[in-house]
Amino acid sequence: MSAQNQIKDINPKIKEKFIKEYLPQKYYHRHSDIDIFVNITITQILNYNTLLTAENSEYIQQNFNENYNYNYYDEIIEQKKQELDKIKKEGINTSEKNKNKKKSILSFEFPEFEIYFIAKLFVDGMERKPECQTKLLFNSKNMNQYISMRFKYKDLTTDSYINLNLYSMQLPEEKSLLATAKIFLFDDNLNLYQGRHIFPLNKTQIKENNDINLIDKELDMLINTFYEKEFKQTLNYYGDKEGIPINNNMSNKDIFNTYFFNYEKNIPEIKTEYMINYDNKLQDLLTQTEKAYIVIKFPSFKNTVIYEEDISEDYKKVFKYSIPNKENINNANNTNNNIINKYTSWIYDPSINIGKKENDFLKRDNPISEKFSILARGNDDLFSRDMRLSPVDRIKINELLNTPDFIKLENKDITLFWSYRYELKKNNTPYALTKIMNSVKWGDVKSENEFLKNILIPWPKVEIYDILYMLSRKFSVNKLYPNNDEGIMNNLNGMKELRRIAIKKLGEHSNEELNFILLQLVQAIRYEDISVKDINTDLVKFLIDRCCKDTVLASSFFWFIECEADSSDQNNPKNKKNEKNDIITIFDMIKKKFLEELKKYPETKSIIDNEIEFKEELVKISSKLSHVSKVDNKKRELRKLIDGDEKNMMQETEHYLPIDPKIKIKGTIAQECSVFKSAKCPVKYTFNVTPETKENNLLEDKDHFRIMFKYGDDLRQDQLILQMINYMDSLLKKVHLDYEFTSYKVLATSKSDGFVEFVPNSTTIFDILHTHKEIKPYYEELSNGNKDVLESMLNSYINSCAGYCVVTYILGIGDRHLENLMIDNKGRLFHIDFGYILGKDPKPYPPPIKLCKEMVDCMGGKNSPKFEEFKQKCVNAYWVLRENAKVIVNMFYLMIDSGIPELNNVEMLNKLNDKFAPGFNKQQAQNSLLSNLEESVDAFFPVLMEKIHKWAQYMK
Repeated sequence: MSAQNQIKDINPKIKEKFIKEYLPQKYYHRHSDIDIFVNITITQILNYNTLLTAENSEYIQQNFNENYNYNYYDEIIEQKKQELDKIKKEGINTSEKNKNKKKSILSFEFPEFEIYFIAKLFVDGMERKPECQTKLLFNSKNMNQYISMRFKYKDLTTDSYINLNLYSMQLPEEKSLLATAKIFLFDDNLNLYQGRHIFPLNKTQIKENNDINLIDKELDMLINTFYEKEFKQTLNYYGDKEGIPINNNMSNKDIFNTYFFNYEKNIPEIKTEYMINYDNKLQDLLTQTEKAYIVIKFPSFKNTVIYEEDISEDYKKVFKYSIPNKENINNANNTNNNIINKYTSWIYDPSINIGKKENDFLKRDNPISEKFSILARGNDDLFSRDMRLSPVDRIKINELLNTPDFIKLENKDITLFWSYRYELKKNNTPYALTKIMNSVKWGDVKSENEFLKNILIPWPKVEIYDILYMLSRKFSVNKLYPNNDEGIMNNLNGMKELRRIAIKKLGEHSNEELNFILLQLVQAIRYEDISVKDINTDLVKFLIDRCCKDTVLASSFFWFIECEADSSDQNNPKNKKNEKNDIITIFDMIKKKFLEELKKYPETKSIIDNEIEFKEELVKISSKLSHVSKVDNKKRELRKLIDGDEKNMMQETEHYLPIDPKIKIKGTIAQECSVFKSAKCPVKYTFNVTPETKENNLLEDKDHFRIMFKYGDDLRQDQLILQMINYMDSLLKKVHLDYEFTSYKVLATSKSDGFVEFVPNSTTIFDILHTHKEIKPYYEELSNGNKDVLESMLNSYINSCAGYCVVTYILGIGDRHLENLMIDNKGRLFHIDFGYILGKDPKPYPPPIKLCKEMVDCMGGKNSPKFEEFKQKCVNAYWVLRENAKVIVNMFYLMIDSGIPELNNVEMLNKLNDKFAPGFNKQQAQNSLLSNLEESVDAFFPVLMEKIHKWAQYMK
């Protein structure tokens, strides 16, 4: 039936009701009344293959063939088919079979692509943080990706747009950005976009013409009229509620397939045959263009939304301006309802859950507070001292306090913190000092002095994480590492004074506290006013003075500086060559100055010299082994080198361990020394601990200390991750939560070698499953049949498993397989090898949380009480660490210029911050964590990859 014939069959009353209710003509909304977050949904990509060059397509195909063994899958599929045939022949009860029904490999589909989007909102020409990233998408069937920006419609400007970047995981990182799209939020008539629209995807390889051609317009009109899903849901809701009588000859769906709203003419019209045959016409249009398009679904409102700022109360009274709500639409004669209501329930979008209206009291602005705020931002502290937080400002400040400090505040938030600086100081509000610091008008002498003298110096207690931020790149006074504030580098006196005060406050902390953050403090040196002509900055002098007086500090400081002075590094920031050499030269000069200063402390100097000698001896051994082929030959050569006829320094001389200078060793147990079968062939040593330092050995076997020395490996990333895991462990223990983390040490002694403490009496889950098939029988064997011991071990396993699941999820630890998951003889699980962090992973489709099926089975399965206990432990740990998100992220911020490959820009820190679900409340964050947990347990493809990994290991 044609559209023209359909319209004749519609009752005129139904038509009038439909047009009045669903097709806006007379009424409209202002954008300034829409008090919800800007949001879009990516629904479809059209002509995706046109984005790929021939070279990219060939690379993807080749990479796919290399990574997927078709014969392997064919064997598994054939095996599954035989199992199904057997079930049919034996006539197993169908209901019993369905109880334990699992997803079959026969239903697995290989991905069409591996892509994800990153969306950035721009308002008034400025990017509004944070950016949003979709999950990894594998096919076009489940494309719907809802994106909500942390910015509201009411605050938009006419030029607002979303920049959408499309990345491919199948291409090398440098070529992963395939295309970009500029998603405007207002059309040419300054009406807010609604419904579905298309936007061209511009290839990054060539400069695209952004002019909209006729095919683009035709495509957009076609897609904009295709409202089947949304209109059906709308009619189901309003039709049933209002009791709309529908003609027997037409269904609800037919009504909405008949009408569309022509936005160019601003009138409702009847769909033509051309529009009704949507799929065919869409394909026909796409064959006429080589462009690719992204289909975006904007929220649909009942009426047109125009760009219009808020109107004053006086204007409302004079003109009786009103925006229609449901009541005054149904009652056209009601002229008394002239109150402008904030937009809440008028939106029609299934993805958005509108909550209850806020308390009106909290919405009211305090005129006195506004006046004080303006005066305060004008650097006049006369009124600021008497400012008291209003309820709405208190809520806003609490929301902002736990956000990372390196994220730039909006102007209104800057004013907020500056206005209440005295009250925040008076209450010693946690995390507030750095926010006030960010609201200072740096470069303005009056503003700087007012903050430094009246706020910072008298602040009740400056925490260690506050000091770290003061010494970070944000307040850099080194032109090689400019800070984030433009135009400040020519007037750095205020920031120099800030750093001097920070160092003075640093002196109030203990050696133990300093040792914990010493890695970050060494990195902070590069942000000092330092050069090859003058290295005597306040921070350098402070660190040398404190470290000379403490052996543990001295040892750590020397090796941290040694790493930075190592000129073999290939991963430094992309500075000019002479600038790169300058910073290496500077650290080398600091190292020499430190060793010279150590001469005043002969005992500490002798320990450092001894450690250097010991490390050089290990380098010599590893260097000789590197020229020997095959692991077995390396092992034999190692025995000769450490226990041969020639006198060996390690056997004859006592040495202090760089990884723990409180322990002295002499000689090795040759039969326990070995070479590992891996790419870099690290060497394991078992040393004898001298009698006088046994009490400093915290291990069970106090007579021996086991280490791995890695030669040709950069351990700085592992060193940082283990520092953060230890810090998270300390945060949890402060609230009496002990997750039994296995604390082993890692020390990078250069950019290409270092020490790793070897955890004794531990084995990999890979080896456990190889010998026992499951994890639990291994525990039963360890317990020797003692049920109490077994229960204790299983509790330790669940406890440690929960702790590591949460910290590896937060830190985005990748490349998890059964060979880097270990269990010790107490039952505690722990992770090793942190080569991939912050979301990077060489494996396809990594689960968000590192939890395999075998680990869950050891707890009794998904439906067991032990697994429920495990989930609750995960939630408890996540809540505590989430409250300390700012500190964790800030500690990583100080490492962005360290040269660690996986941590080379601030964008990586945004991924870390996203793991704490900053936009969620406590319950939502919990639900997000548990959802990721369930997804990880049910993950199918990682299990398949693990089987391939096992097979590869056995074939070695």
